[in-house]
Amino acid sequence: VLVCAPERAGAPERVVVSVRSRRQLMVGGKEGPKYHLSAAEGMLRPADGPGGAPSPFRTAERSLYEELGLRAGTDFDPAALRCLGLYLDTARAQPFFLMFARVPLSFPEVRARWQVAPHRHENVKLVGPEWEQLTAHRLLVGSFDDDDGSTYDVASNHAQLGFLMAAAHEDELRRARGARFVFGG
Repeated sequence: VLVCAPERAGAPERVVVSVRSRRQLMVGGKEGPKYHLSAAEGMLRPADGPGGAPSPFRTAERSLYEELGLRAGTDFDPAALRCLGLYLDTARAQPFFLMFARVPLSFPEVRARWQVAPHRHENVKLVGPEWEQLTAHRLLVGSFDDDDGSTYDVASNHAQLGFLMAAAHEDELRRARGARFVFGG
């Protein structure tokens, strides 16, 4: 899950939500495009680890490059990647690492890089809703309305879990500053 910097001072942060292509075998929608995490990529060995050992951090760096066109060390600091856990997609019996990062780029800058990403075809579009409590709730319940009036259903249960865990992580970050995000009053 990727959160973008505000476009200008005082503007909200935005979360990157991918709308997957129907051609995507695992999470493409037969009924139409569906939303998913910011980027999702399978771990490749030996490509994603030194000496062939698996590394979820290297996979995340590759995923952000291949799907969004973001370069580690240039567009984001690899040290900003946070692993929020190892989970199991119960619909597919597929384990996955959930990664979270904030990047110093605005959503329009991320979308511009996606236009030339090597695996751009995996998504039909990116949307960047404000990263706020209401958005997190909509992403969690499995139906999301875009600003252009389009409605998308969730592509997978691991996308829902990913946004839930990102919202919980955000709540912890904000609680440390005396604020709340989702889970407090």
